[in-house]
Formats: sequence, structure tokens, C-alpha cells
Amino acid sequence: MKVRIRYAVAFFAVVVAAEVAVVERPLSAQKSAGGLPTFQVDPSWPTFEGNWLFGSIGGVFVDPTNDHVWVLNRPRRLQKDEDYAAQKPPAADCCVPPPFVMEFDQSGKVLKSWGGPGAGYEWPANEHGLSIDSKGNFWIAGNGKGDAQVLKFSRDGKFLLQIGHFGKSNGSNDLENFASPTKATYYAKTNEVFVTDGYINRRVAVFDADSGKYKRHWGAYGKTPDDSAPNTRTYEGAAPEQFNLAHDVQISRDVRKYVKNWVKNSPDKTILLTTHYMAEADELCDRIAIIDQGKVVACDTPANLKRLLRQEAIFHIEVNLSMENLDRFSTLRGVKNFAFEHKQHVGKTELKFILESDSAISHVTQALQQDGTKIISLSKTEPSLEDVFVALVGKVLENAS
Repeated sequence: MKVRIRYAVAFFAVVVAAEVAVVERPLSAQKSAGGLPTFQVDPSWPTFEGNWLFGSIGGVFVDPTNDHVWVLNRPRRLQKDEDYAAQKPPAADCCVPPPFVMEFDQSGKVLKSWGGPGAGYEWPANEHGLSIDSKGNFWIAGNGKGDAQVLKFSRDGKFLLQIGHFGKSNGSNDLENFASPTKATYYAKTNEVFVTDGYINRRVAVFDADSGKYKRHWGAYGKTPDDSAPNTRTYEGAAPEQFNLAHDVQISRDVRKYVKNWVKNSPDKTILLTTHYMAEADELCDRIAIIDQGKVVACDTPANLKRLLRQEAIFHIEVNLSMENLDRFSTLRGVKNFAFEHKQHVGKTELKFILESDSAISHVTQALQQDGTKIISLSKTEPSLEDVFVALVGKVLENAS
């Protein structure tokens, strides 16, 4: 089925954080007049059998295999006037803190609990962020003083892996440790875990989910994070050049899946999607508007936009270093448009040329050879929406950020 999304211009995401129990009512009771789901707070959920009182909540995750709710509790955050029964000797009948990690069924009954400091790993000083991967393993981060680690456990609370070490952070370009990481999200296709790092550091870091081996990291706009950049919150003028609080990483392919399912169930609706990922716009949208400096420079179907470049030759070249004075390539004979992207994490630069004809590529390769630049790869490609953007705006989206 063709996805009916009319226009695309920047990426969106919805993140919800809460410390109260919200239960979705049965289908017959959840639809409002407009067809949207409605929710009610259930004050009786969950049902504690013991004399328990939650501390603050560090994370909530719904297990997709059985709809059970897992809660990452912070029992050490209870105040002295809240844990009278846990004091020695007890000062009153109420209350005691419940365990760190708890599983509840839909009725609110406690099914399982585990977690907390133990042998062989460093439990975070302040629990923050809980996720369950497709293998049923649990990932826990922490944002307490000195927290520089992410932990992985089995469903039964067996310790499996620790990435990073408490108190060992060396900044946003540290390849082993974090600094108050906020959440870890698993991506099954590559068996990698993505960590938002976070309250102190200013990056997203990626590690092998089994070995914990470092893979890559990046800051805002895909650039190298810079801890010396100011992190003062601004409300006008230029946007910050670095992350100020990378908090809850999600995989965009999941968002695309949600959008597709949403539209499939409501084919008569039109959705306005904003995105700076051209591949995402090509996949999801019936019609696309390209906007530059607040002006619509093109608006058509993805196929028609790509037909704008049918007569041009498009080449992608990878070279082995971060080159200087790249703007000179735009003046070479036969070059209609030129853009580049530095990929610092792999030590390469990608050059993109839109040429008048195939023969113009010889002028490009000759200029590179004169500079002594090593060409890693060279390929001719069919027009993409990214190429259309370059042709119309004169820069790649990463540089435009």
C-alpha cells in the first residue's frame, strides 16, 4: 500500500517520560469521538503485597512479548520520612523501598524483581534509563556522580556485560567510558547498542552488544563532540553547535515503521512529516517540498524530483583524508554542483559531484591526483533525493545543519 504522506521537510520524534502509572483501557472504552485513543490514570496500579513505597522512577519499559511492565526503581531516593519501616530500629510501620528492577503484569501484580549492587559489576549510583532488547536482555544506565558505565542483564537478573567503569570518564571522545549516560538502545540488525551520553558528555556512542567493543560515536549533526563548547541554553539566534542533553536515543527505522502502520490503519488521512533524511522522505512520502532558507525551492513527487537530474552525471568519490580548500572543486570545468562530507570517525571525506557529462569526471580525478590525494572509491550513481537537494541548494544536508 502506498503511504499517504504529503510533504517532508525535518525529522520528528515523540518521547514520553512519566512517574505515574497509566493504563490503556479496553478498545471499546478508549476511542474518543475523533477516533484517537484516550487514557485514564489508575490510582490502584500497581498492587504491592509488601509494605513498599516507590522511590523516584529511573525508567519504564513495556515488554513487547507479553505486555508486562518493567520498572527501574530508585529505592535509595526515598526520603527519611518515607522509609520509617526500613530504619533500624523501625521508626514507624511504613514504609520500605521495593527492589531496583520490578516486573508487573497488566493487573499490577508483581511477578519478578532483582537488581542492585553485586559482585562482578558496578551498579549505578543513580539509575537512569531501562530498555529490553529483542533477545530479552536488559540495559541499564546511570546518571549519578561518577556513573560512567552501562550494564546488561538477563531477564532473570544475571549479569552479562558492563561497558565503561565507574569514575573513569575522560570526556565525550573517550572510547571506553561514559559520563552520566542516560539510556542504551539495542539495534538487532547490526547487534549494536546505541548509548545517549548524556548529562555530562555530549554524544551518542555505539558498541558491540555482545563484546562491548567500541564501534563509533558522534555529536550534534554527526560532528565530533566538543566539550569546550558552551552548553548554555539559548532561545534565539544560531542553534547550539553541540548536544546539550542527549537523553533518549531511538532508531529512526522504528519511527518509520510506526508511521507506516499509522497510515495503513488510516488511509484516508494526510500526514505532514518533517525530515532532513532524504532517504526517509523517499521511502515514506507521496509528495515532497524542499525548503532552503525558508523558501520552497521545489515541490513534487519523489519520482518527478529525481527526473530533474536525468541528464546529469552523478559521481561519489571517497578520499582518505580531510581535505582543505574544497570549494575549488566547484569551479572545475563540467562541474554543475559539488558537495562534501567529512567522516572523521573513519578518517575519510566523501565528495559528491553533479557533472554536465561523464567525461567531466576526468577533470575531477586529475585535480585530485595533482593534490596527491588517494582515491579510495569512485562510483557513478542514479539520482537520489539527496542529489536533488544538492543540485537545488548547493550543499549536503549535513553541511546545511
